Amino acid sequence: MKRFVLLTIMTLALSVGGLASTNAKGLTGTVSGTADQIGGGANHSYQVTMTLNGETGTIDYPSLKCGGTVTHIINSTYPSNVGSTFYREHITYGNCIDDGIFSLQDLGDSWFWRWDKDTSSGHVEVDGKLYGTLKQ
Repeated sequence: MKRFVLLTIMTLALSVGGLASTNAKGLTGTVSGTADQIGGGANHSYQVTMTLNGETGTIDYPSLKCGGTVTHIINSTYPSNVGSTFYREHITYGNCIDDGIFSLQDLGDSWFWRWDKDTSSGHVEVDGKLYGTLKQ
């Protein structure tokens, strides 16, 4: 059910262009940590580092030798995702899955990061706990 709600919010954010241009801004700062991928033909862990500058930012996967840019799309107020900020990822170098959507949710001492995408190899979900400072 939680996955359905998350996918519904992401679909809504993508299909309603004006939704992304609300007054709520993206996050600013740098976080990094380990992510665990399930699906898409590969289950493994890898490092992720991102630097966000409000509406845009960069993301890097050092061990996968890929990364790119991110764009803020929406801040969620839906009960199961309150406080989540959603971004679209665009891979600009390396051979990683492009055009994924991820959310960041403040856990107090860290950030919960979830990345989702349906691919030709099946549904791919990546979860991780990232550490660093992000501010609204």
